[in-house]
Amino acid sequence: MMTMLLSFAALQEMPDNSEAMKKVDWIVGAWEGTGKSEQFGESTESLLIEPTLKGNFLRIVQTVRGGDQVIWHSTGLLGWDTQKKNFVWFQFGLDGTLGWVRTGGDDVAGKMVMEGQLTGGGPFASFRTTFTKTGDDTMSNRLEFKEGEELALFAATDYKKLEKAPKEEEVKSEDAGHLKRMEWVIGTWMGEGEFNGMKYEDEHAYSWAHSGNFIKNEYWMRVGGEVAWHDMGLMGYDVDRKKFVGINFGIDGTIGWGEGDPVEGDTFMWEGDTVGPSENIKFRTTVTKVDADTMKMNIEKRDGDGWAPYMPEQTKKRKK
Repeated sequence: MMTMLLSFAALQEMPDNSEAMKKVDWIVGAWEGTGKSEQFGESTESLLIEPTLKGNFLRIVQTVRGGDQVIWHSTGLLGWDTQKKNFVWFQFGLDGTLGWVRTGGDDVAGKMVMEGQLTGGGPFASFRTTFTKTGDDTMSNRLEFKEGEELALFAATDYKKLEKAPKEEEVKSEDAGHLKRMEWVIGTWMGEGEFNGMKYEDEHAYSWAHSGNFIKNEYWMRVGGEVAWHDMGLMGYDVDRKKFVGINFGIDGTIGWGEGDPVEGDTFMWEGDTVGPSENIKFRTTVTKVDADTMKMNIEKRDGDGWAPYMPEQTKKRKK
């Protein structure tokens, strides 16, 4: 979700969350670990954590193996919630699982305790993950799941930082098929418009992620050929709530998340919230397929009991 600002100059000087993100610098790097759990026995884990979107988020790629078998693989982003004043990590699992965990506040010096949920997690739906710095190039993690009101240790892992990040590999999984109705958006879409007197061009790129269990989306807004805004995110399906879910991450640290259902035919609508360093809003996005190469997108914001335009409705054409 683009932050509503008045000019290209303002877009270039926007406040961001990069200062808050310096508190978690100690987890940045490529890590390799060995762990043990009662369910899977001994395991090996690779963990890549790197800054992205101008240092306003950490991109996290996690792969856990038991022998030659992949037990868990996820990609995700960790950022700062300006409203709740804590760090939040969103995970997107290879099987379509969506997870999110939060710290209790901003005191994460050498230890980061995060609690949250996994959609479709069943007995593993509620969990806590704790990262602890144990040396200049070592750290540990304890993963615990809730059993009633109690926490039970699932896995304990010790990590060592690598000098060089290994090449990222693609991990395959089965497509659960929840996003088939949305596959028409796959591709790149171009549009243009005028906003508060500022003429711009924009680009939306949609691609499959995690073997079709998510759709990755990236957005660029360009003014005079220069990138004035960039955000990225993933769309998936919450099997517990039977809702489509979209989570976006903006270049200034803004986090937006919404959920919704197909309205009719090839029209989809999401409602949700954004939190960021410039503004927090409630939004509604409606995307409609006009034909194979044309879509309409309408973004509104909550205004009292109703909705008001946030951006002018756009017609976008598929890039050939």
